Amino acid sequence: MNLDFNASVDNAKISALEIISLTGPQVIFKQTDGNTSVVEGDTSGDSYSVILNSQPTADVTINLSLNDRITTSINSITFTANNWNIPQTITVKAVDDNLTQGNQTVNILHTISSLDNDYNSLNLPNIPVFVGDDDIVSIDFNKKTVATMSQPTAAAWGPDHRLYVGSYSGEIKVYTFDQNYNVINTQTINTLKGVSNNNILGIAFNPYDTSDSPTIYVSHNKLYGNGGSDFPVTELSPYSGQVSILEGPLFSTIQPLITGLPVSNHDHGVNSMTFDNEGNLYIAVGGNTNAGIPAAKIGGIPESPFAAAILKAEISKPDFNGEIKYQLPADFQPPQGLTFDPAISQVFGDVAKVVPGVDVSVYASGLRNSFDLVWSTQGLMYATDNGPNGGFGDVSTSATTQIPVKNAPDELNLIVENRYYGHPNRNRGQEDPRQNVYYSDKEPSIPGVYTAPLTTFPASTNGIDEYRANTFGGQMRGNLITQKWNGESFNVTLSSDGTQVVNQEVLDPQSKALDILTGPGGAIVGINLSGSKIDVSTPNDITVSGATAYDIFPWRAPATGGNLFIIGGENFGGDLSNTSVKIGDELVTLTSVSDKQIIGILPSFDDVSGNLLDVLVTTEGESSLISNAFLPLFGSANFV
Repeated sequence: MNLDFNASVDNAKISALEIISLTGPQVIFKQTDGNTSVVEGDTSGDSYSVILNSQPTADVTINLSLNDRITTSINSITFTANNWNIPQTITVKAVDDNLTQGNQTVNILHTISSLDNDYNSLNLPNIPVFVGDDDIVSIDFNKKTVATMSQPTAAAWGPDHRLYVGSYSGEIKVYTFDQNYNVINTQTINTLKGVSNNNILGIAFNPYDTSDSPTIYVSHNKLYGNGGSDFPVTELSPYSGQVSILEGPLFSTIQPLITGLPVSNHDHGVNSMTFDNEGNLYIAVGGNTNAGIPAAKIGGIPESPFAAAILKAEISKPDFNGEIKYQLPADFQPPQGLTFDPAISQVFGDVAKVVPGVDVSVYASGLRNSFDLVWSTQGLMYATDNGPNGGFGDVSTSATTQIPVKNAPDELNLIVENRYYGHPNRNRGQEDPRQNVYYSDKEPSIPGVYTAPLTTFPASTNGIDEYRANTFGGQMRGNLITQKWNGESFNVTLSSDGTQVVNQEVLDPQSKALDILTGPGGAIVGINLSGSKIDVSTPNDITVSGATAYDIFPWRAPATGGNLFIIGGENFGGDLSNTSVKIGDELVTLTSVSDKQIIGILPSFDDVSGNLLDVLVTTEGESSLISNAFLPLFGSANFV
């Protein structure tokens, strides 16, 4: 390139230089909505189009090779010098057979032939087609005990792919598994064992956290702090509930995040936690009463401002304040013999108010004891809730009246901001009168007043998680799984918008645990308090053939990339050199491939649509698609 910059007046200069590469002949494939998906019994099918980018010197014919689970409207297409720039559409349909084959991703192969050598030499891509089976696949899991530990209560997967399990004593065990859920390494964290409020009921990880240096969020309490029954009002009943951060190489540094939360003088306390996609923390806090009225059998203390609710903590605020303090009315008269400030005792919580300035608030109220909650891929929050027990205290029917109550079942609730779910709290009822009134699970919702549960369970149903795997023909994907303590595990099918329960059934084998969560590869993990063990149930899907991707962990992570991910599935082959993964439009870096797991490093993402992205796995010439599986997060989080 020769350029003359000499001029008679001013010399010219180059401010920028753009180099555009010249692209040779190409065949362009365009899929509807970026993917091709068909279902048996659906006569409309799906389609993709094909076009050339330049005029050929001879006819160009593209032949299609198909799997026996699909058909196409044509088996070949031909472009000429006259129609090369006109898209040709190929319609794809599923073969509606009576075979139980499960969902599968198959490929349409393309071969090209032409006397135009530029086109004849091209290698054409395959089109992966997701095929949904309308024949019912039997749901079956194989359960095994993977670890034992004393009284485990709650667990969460860390961004480092390890399982963190908290216990009643304050001990945390961290388990590393191989692809078959055999424990290959265990770390013990005793940071909380020496504190007075060491009963762990919740563990969580911020979705904005990093794989190389995770931070543990732990909710811990002192349950039965005053013996579990009536006690003198002159005895201090502290607000012992707390959310702490454990950090450092050995998680030996404890940093209080939220203090002063209520804890019953029984077995209700600060329970599970979850995060929204902006990094805000939600905390399930149990109630102090059976149904609004203090009673000796459940500890004898009243409801207070933050009891019996799901709280929102705006921890992403740089100046977040989680130090909760209380104040009593100016005319409050303390009882004789008191040796402490009455504002710090839960005994007087029914008239206490929160000192302004904290970044913690009531998000949803009327929840007697939501042990667990989950933020779903649809952006919805669900929580279990324990119903009242006969003989443990009356129900509040107004600010001043009460009646006895019988046993009531446990509930599944869709948690929405400012909704009231029926468990009274007369403290908050002073400003919000609906919270003085008990509503049973049998009463229909009253708009603006009371929200009824989506469904009920036998007592005591506690753990909950979303099942995100494509196992068993995708039957369970998007369902909720819940866990009855020492009893059944439930499979709850939701409506497409997630606002109603369509069906619920018992899962076998049952976890018989307290907490429940899902794991890579469609596994279900049971945290068994009574049995002091951890069980894992892995799917036994007899319909799987070829490379099949089930799920991706985590399902959301910072859009900046750099975190680890695991794709669980079957028949990946184990050849790193012959395996690729795309998340949305991004090709990712892989670090290892085994038969059941693909591990890699998340890339950075530019897609700011807020939509879940597809995950496409290609290994040994076979492709498998997990549609709408991963969400890049474009916010930021504060960990202090």
